[in-house]
Amino acid sequence: MFSKRLNYPFYENELSELLKKVELGRVLNFIESNPTKVSLPYPEELIAVFVDRENLFYNPDPKGLKKAREVILKYYQDRKLSIDIKQIYITSGTSEAYSYIFKLLCDPEDNILIPNPGYPLFEYLASLECVRTKPYRLEYVHGRGWFIDFDDIKRNIDGFTKAIVVINPNNPTGSYVRHEEKEKLVEIAKRYNISLISDEVFYDFKLNQDSFPSFASESRVLCFTLSGISKILGLPQMKLSWIIVNGPESYKEEACEKLEVISDTFLSVSIPVQNGLEKLFSCCKVVTESIKFRIKQNYEFIKSALAKTPLRVLDTEGGWNAIIELPRVISEREWVEKLLLEKNTLVYPGYFFDFEKEAYIVVSLIVEEKKTEKGIENILSLYEKYA
Repeated sequence: MFSKRLNYPFYENELSELLKKVELGRVLNFIESNPTKVSLPYPEELIAVFVDRENLFYNPDPKGLKKAREVILKYYQDRKLSIDIKQIYITSGTSEAYSYIFKLLCDPEDNILIPNPGYPLFEYLASLECVRTKPYRLEYVHGRGWFIDFDDIKRNIDGFTKAIVVINPNNPTGSYVRHEEKEKLVEIAKRYNISLISDEVFYDFKLNQDSFPSFASESRVLCFTLSGISKILGLPQMKLSWIIVNGPESYKEEACEKLEVISDTFLSVSIPVQNGLEKLFSCCKVVTESIKFRIKQNYEFIKSALAKTPLRVLDTEGGWNAIIELPRVISEREWVEKLLLEKNTLVYPGYFFDFEKEAYIVVSLIVEEKKTEKGIENILSLYEKYA
C-alpha cells in the first residue's frame, strides 16, 4: 500500500531509548544544536521585523522576492564572490534545497556521493526522492586534519552518479574543502560530467584565520551552493535558505529554468521572512558574532582541558561541533550510555555519523561555556572511574 521511499525500519534510536530512563530536566545536553536554546543575545528589534504592512499582501516569485535575493547577493559581494541575482533561488530550508536539486538532477535509482563521516540526514532526503547515496571517505591525519579520499570518490562513481556532495565545512568533522581539493573535485566533475553540491551553512564559523574556498562562484562545472539563515544568523525558526546556481552558461541556464518550475510548484517560503530579510541580517550580526566567539572559547577550553589526558580532541577548522577520541577502556556504546545514566550528560556516539572505528563522541560547541566545562568534567570523571 505504501511507497518504497519509506521502506526503512521505524524505531527510536538508542539515545532516545536511554533518555526515557533519566530525568530530562537534569540532563546536560552536550549535543544541543539549536541556537535559540543556548542563551544567545537575540536583539529585541527582531520582534519588530515582521510588523510590516507589506506582509498582508501575497505577490510570490518562484525565485524568491527580488529584495530578499538582493540581500543574499550583498552577503556574497561582501565576501568578494562574483554571482548574479539571477543565480539565487530561495527555499524554506536547506533540506528543501536538497530536494529541489535531487528532483532536478536525478531519476529514480540514480545516486549521489556523500561524505563519511557525515550527517545522517542525507540518506533520508535522498530516499524520499528515490535517490541512492554512496559514501566517500574523509580520512583523518593526526596533526593535519581531515582530507578527502579522492580514490574512494573515483571508485564510487558509476553510470548512475549525478553529483558529489561536499559539506563545507563538514558536519561533524569541521573540515573545510581546501583549495587543492576543490580543484580535484572540479576535475572529477568535468571528467565524469556530474555536478557538485556544496553545503556551506557553517561556512562563516571558522576557528582560525586560514583561507578556504567557497563554491558559490565556481563556473567550470554545474555547481549548486547552499546556505541559509538558520546558521548564519542563528534563526532556524525563520525557515529561509537558498541555492546559488553556477556553471557553464548552457548548463546554468537550463538548470535555472527547471529549478524555477520546481520552485513555482511549491512556493513554500513565507512572504514575511523575505520582506524582513534585510533587517534580519542587520540586527542579527550580534548573534553571529556571539556564536563565533562561543565556539572558539569552547573549542580552546576542550583542547586545554584534555591536553594532558589520554583523551584527545580532533583537529577541526570550523562548524559547531567537536570530536573527542576516547580511550577504549569501555566501548563507545558504553561511554555514551554511562555518560547519560551515571553523569546525566548527553553526547553523540561516533557511530551516529558512521565513523569507521571506535571510540569517538561528538559534542556541541555552541552550548553555554559553563555547560561545556561541566560536560568535560563529567567525561573526565567517567574516564577516571573506568581507567
